Amino acid sequence: MHRSEKITELMQQLNLLNQLFQNKMGSAQEAEIKKRKGKHQDQNRVWEINCIAWRAAQPELNARDKILEALCDEIGFNQLPSGNEASIDAFIEFLGVDVLAWRCAHLKERGLHVLKRMPLTSRQVARLKELALLQLERRGTSLTEFSRLMIRLADSQWIEALREKSAGIFSN
Repeated sequence: MHRSEKITELMQQLNLLNQLFQNKMGSAQEAEIKKRKGKHQDQNRVWEINCIAWRAAQPELNARDKILEALCDEIGFNQLPSGNEASIDAFIEFLGVDVLAWRCAHLKERGLHVLKRMPLTSRQVARLKELALLQLERRGTSLTEFSRLMIRLADSQWIEALREKSAGIFSN
C-alpha cells in the first residue's frame, strides 16, 4: 500500500471513530437525562451526566486516539522538528490528502508552522508550492499557515500561478 493510501485510510478511520465517539457520548447523555427526568438539573447534575457519558464513550475515544497516534507515526509528525528529510516528505504527503478528519487540520497547521524553519529540498519546495495552490481551491483551514510558508518559498513564477488561480476562483 502506498503511503498516501495508508494516510487516507487512517484519516477515514479517524473520522469514523470520532463520529462513533460523538454518537456514543450523545446517546449516553440522552439516556442519563431520561433516567433523571423530573429531577432538578443544576450544574452538578449536568457535570455528572457528562462524566457518565464520557465514561460510556471511553472505548471509542481510546480507539480514536490510537488511530491519531498511528497517523502521527505514519507521517513522521514527531520527527518533523528534527528536519529529517523522510519525515518532511511524509508530512508533505499528508498535506496532499484531502480527507476531513478530527485533529488533522490542526496537525497540518502545526506542521506547516514547523516547515517554515526547516531546510527543504527543491523537490519538497516544488510540491509545497503545488499543494498551496490546491489549498486555495479547497479553501481549507490550513490556508493561513500555507500563506505564511509561501512568503518564504514563493518565487515570481509561483506568484503568477497564484494570480491566475485566484482570478479563476474569484471570477466564478
